[in-house]
Amino acid sequence: MTKNKVQITTLTFRDGPQSTGMWDDYFGLVSQSLLEWKTGEEGEALSRLRRIATLVKQAGFTGAEVFWGQSFQKHMLAGISPFEAMALNREVFGPDFMLSGLGRGVNAVGFRPYGQDVIDTFVERFAQRGGVPDKKLMKLRVFDALNNLQNCFRMISAAIRNNQKAERVAANNSLPESERGDDWRHMEPVNLIHIEPALCYQPERQYNDETLYSDEYYVAYAKKLINAAEEAGGTLDSLAIKDMAGQLDPDRAARLIPKLADLGLPVYLHTHSTNYKQAVATARVAADSGIVGVETVEWPLSGGTAHASVRDVIDGMEEQFDPIDLDKLTQLEQELESLWGAKEKLLAEEGDPKAKRLDLRVDEPSRLELWKLGIPGGAMAAVMILLQKDVCTYNKTDLKNANAMFAAELDHLQQRIGWVPLVTPMADIVYTQAVVNLINGKDKIIEHRYAKMIVGLYGQHINHATGKRVAIQESASKAVLDYCRGVQNGDFAMPSFNQTYPKPVILTEQKAPPLELAEARSAFQGILTKCKIDRNSRLADEAVIMRLMEPPASKAVTERLLVNAHRDRIQALLGVLTPSLPAWDVLPAEDIEPTVTSYGGLKRAEVLVKHLLAPATKVADALPVVLSEADALHAIAPSGLDAASKRSAILRLVYGFIENEYLQLASDPSMQIEGTDLPFGPQSSLYFLQSEFDPYTREARRLLHKRWPEEHDSTRLSKAIEHGVSLEQVVPVQ
Repeated sequence: MTKNKVQITTLTFRDGPQSTGMWDDYFGLVSQSLLEWKTGEEGEALSRLRRIATLVKQAGFTGAEVFWGQSFQKHMLAGISPFEAMALNREVFGPDFMLSGLGRGVNAVGFRPYGQDVIDTFVERFAQRGGVPDKKLMKLRVFDALNNLQNCFRMISAAIRNNQKAERVAANNSLPESERGDDWRHMEPVNLIHIEPALCYQPERQYNDETLYSDEYYVAYAKKLINAAEEAGGTLDSLAIKDMAGQLDPDRAARLIPKLADLGLPVYLHTHSTNYKQAVATARVAADSGIVGVETVEWPLSGGTAHASVRDVIDGMEEQFDPIDLDKLTQLEQELESLWGAKEKLLAEEGDPKAKRLDLRVDEPSRLELWKLGIPGGAMAAVMILLQKDVCTYNKTDLKNANAMFAAELDHLQQRIGWVPLVTPMADIVYTQAVVNLINGKDKIIEHRYAKMIVGLYGQHINHATGKRVAIQESASKAVLDYCRGVQNGDFAMPSFNQTYPKPVILTEQKAPPLELAEARSAFQGILTKCKIDRNSRLADEAVIMRLMEPPASKAVTERLLVNAHRDRIQALLGVLTPSLPAWDVLPAEDIEPTVTSYGGLKRAEVLVKHLLAPATKVADALPVVLSEADALHAIAPSGLDAASKRSAILRLVYGFIENEYLQLASDPSMQIEGTDLPFGPQSSLYFLQSEFDPYTREARRLLHKRWPEEHDSTRLSKAIEHGVSLEQVVPVQ
């Protein structure tokens, strides 16, 4: 039997720029190309992008990774719709070339868990914007940072449903029109997705007298994913080893890859080149061990914390890989160097704190210290910025010493929490807490996402080899609990000094009710019609997804993006988006000013719409009326009132109305929340208590506790930590 040659995918359009911090030049090209493409007037930028895409194909690459990771937010910050960019990439690469994207399971392309309806809609837009009818040409690689089955499967199940729908539509459309059902008569074709779960790789670790990340761990996890897909009526198309930190060595690759290949699915390898010689050797050994495909980049993005060069990987082993045309590869490298800079100049800057490539701002020995601890290649550039900006400044030290301090602190944290895989969002959570500790002292300030992770709100960390939960050391959970107790006052109000505090969100181990997209769509019902926008249009869905997953530090990025991308409809869309989603930055922590209270009578609870709206049909029907009242209120507001105060008053009116309706509904214990086994009666206070220290829900908690006395919130949290279980497991269900 002839052995298939190993495929090669280029990462030059996504992970290469992310790992090196070299986004700006590329997004400048994409932004201008998109403008030329949409106006139909092709200029220098779009012609250049087409040349690059053509050379990638002519050089012999099997496919290109072009979507997501940090790029979703980076597109938005650059004023580019990520969905428009998907369509552009598909157009320039053509319908016959494999493109791939990276999704974070329940976190989608954002930084927190999202409801299933959000995940479903995101996957549908992914398929339609970048896909083609042939599933071999549009790959969705899905991972979870904790290798948590439930978290990862949220996105996999969405892709399975998309493919099932595609097959039904194709079968229906193959019938004579007279035989098609009315609902399917004008159904547009749905693109298929190649589904590839990724196993986040860590080397074997000894922790609490058990072995983590053994070969058996990865094989057991892969089997769980395969079985879950079959139970959902679908199939997986391949598996990937996601070696985000480049720690997979040749010996381990030779052992692990055949065991995964024996499960019957093609296996792909994604690794990083922080230890360059090892990365090249591992890719070459993988080619001998049953791997189906490897991933590389071209100069000027190879090396450092990015990926190995395709030239080095195939050197002397050309017969084992898909053929690469070296002349076309040289032309491609020249085109890329004209965009990013010459190889020699970039290499000469290594160790310079102002180097253009962020991953080269510290020398190789310092990078290798972080590599040993598992800092992913895609995050190394961000870590360098934090060390330069914060650790060096606050500790009055140089970057090399700051790097050593950071490595020691990261090692300390990982030994307390069980060596979680450092990939988004876990990487950002853990290394941010390490930086916070270096600035403020150990455990003096607890970053809120780190607290959520400790309490289990990102899902459980399971040793798949044994099926048991990886227990966090008592010192780590005690530090979080002590900190939480220290920052809350009697009614859970946010401290006046506005310090970081934990704000847990919905637990990812339980099926989440369709909260977020349902909230936005309910609000759209009246307004979209008024604005003459189809509430089911792709524009509305994409706008909501972008708003939900926008960069956390950028307040108005979605509005700015929509102005750039859809100028002719922006006023109508802003009318939709503004009342549809919470405005985190304008809700005051204390009561609003007396002038606002007196003219509107608006002393209402600050309740987050997303936790209340979806299960309450009455509220969804009535919300357009409330928004009309808000418009009227705005019109009669005192002229001297500033815009922020007016907006706060309006939002309080909306939230207050929703809260009153919700409490009336919640008084009926027989009502159920769709997608859960929890009653929508007294115990549904859990949905107010998801955010144990969230000041915006404190009034709702007080009202609920009056109706249904329960244990104090901090007692519940304390029990959760002491017993090593998630919060909802200590809330009794009656």
